[in-house]
Order: sequence, then structure tokens, then C-alpha cells
Amino acid sequence: MAWNPLRILGILLTFGSITLLLGCQESTQADKSKSSTSRPDTKSVTQSTVAESETTLVKSDDKENPSTSRKEEKPVFKRSKPKTPPPPPTIPNVGLSDSLRATCLVNVGDIMPDGELLAADGGKVSLESQYGEKYTVLFLWSEGGSNYARLAADSALGDLQNDVAEPYAVKGIKVIGINEGDKPRSVQQELGRIGIKLPCFFDPNSAFFAKLAKSILPRVYLLDASGKIIWFDTEYTQSTRRNLMLAIQVVLGKK
Repeated sequence: MAWNPLRILGILLTFGSITLLLGCQESTQADKSKSSTSRPDTKSVTQSTVAESETTLVKSDDKENPSTSRKEEKPVFKRSKPKTPPPPPTIPNVGLSDSLRATCLVNVGDIMPDGELLAADGGKVSLESQYGEKYTVLFLWSEGGSNYARLAADSALGDLQNDVAEPYAVKGIKVIGINEGDKPRSVQQELGRIGIKLPCFFDPNSAFFAKLAKSILPRVYLLDASGKIIWFDTEYTQSTRRNLMLAIQVVLGKK
């Protein structure tokens, strides 16, 4: 049979159309395959997100409630170190400047010189015979014509009577006042006016005071039963008062 050229052309065109159509279908299926491969699985993503959220919640609960994730820790009791007891009190130091120390003829550790003093009735007595059973506080003062010195001496004598003589007499402590250089009668009147009942003696010519110091009054001394000086000061202030009381408490063994 003879081939018609038109028929052959038609067959070629038909074959080419079929080939082109098949190529397009394969390309479309490849694109769909790529799209499905690159697009994440929504269900898988959702499940992963939920799992991560649950993990975060568990960690948060662990932080807020440590007991749910850890074993309960028992408290550790540490032994407290024994407290070091404070050091025992000591007799205060006699802190004097060089100029004040130069006025002192007797110091701590020295024996108080004995001396003859004038009593209120005009008789003479030995200071040593007047010491207390265990300890003696000597207060030496002079009014010296000064109203301020008189008032300061009155205050000091009142303190010594109230703080030392009355409460510590049963402990063997005695307070003795010695006035230097004033007229005994005027001093006795002043002592009676302010109610001082301490045993007070007089050294009108300052013969006894000359054995103790070159100058500076008032002075206060704490002596033991033998007359040895335990502590002293060259004034009578609140600091002197505190130090005297501390020295008394130390020698009596009080804390």
C-alpha cells in the first residue's frame, strides 16, 4: 500500500502530541513529589510541640517543687563552737601623764607612809591604826578657799559614802577622808551640813600629804590590809568613780 505524505505527517504529529502530554504529566507528578517531601507533616509538628511543652512544664514543676524531683534532703546540724568566756576583769591601769606622775612620791605597789593626823575631837591618831579589816579607801582633799573645790569635795565624799562605805563595810572595806590644809572646825561644819558620816581626819599643816605627793588634790587611793597601794588617781571624776568601783570588785573577787 502506498503511504500518503499527509497521512504520515498526521501520524507524526499525533505521536509528538502524545509524547509531550506524557512529559507534562511526569513533570507535574515530580513537582507534587517534591512539594510533599519539603512540606512538614502538620501532625508530626503538633505532636513534637506538645511533647516539648510537657517537658517544659515538668522542668518548671521541678523548680517550684524540688521535693517532687529530688529526694528530701535531711537538715545538717553543725555543732556550734563553744563560746570563749570573756577574760576576767582586772584592776584598771593608773594612766597618768608624765607631768602628773612627776608629782607622785608613792605609786602602785608602794606602802602608804604612816602619819600622825588630827581627829575631830582634837586628838592625834596614826593613820595605820585606822585601816579597814581588808581594804581601805583614802580620799584626800582641800577646799583651798574655792567654792568649786568645796562642792566637788562634797560630791566625792557623798559618792564614797553611798557607793563604798555603806554597801561594802560588811566586806571589810573602810573609807577614810583626810582634809589637807583647811581649818578643822569649818570643815567639820561643812561635813555635818551635807550629812557625811565617814571618819575624817585633818592634816592642817600638810605634813602627811608631803610624804605622798608634791602637789595636786584631790587624790584617792585603794590600799590592802597592809597599806600597800593597789590603785590610785590624782582626781575624782566619773571615770575615777568607775575605776575605783571596778578595782573594788576585782579585789573582792566579783565578776
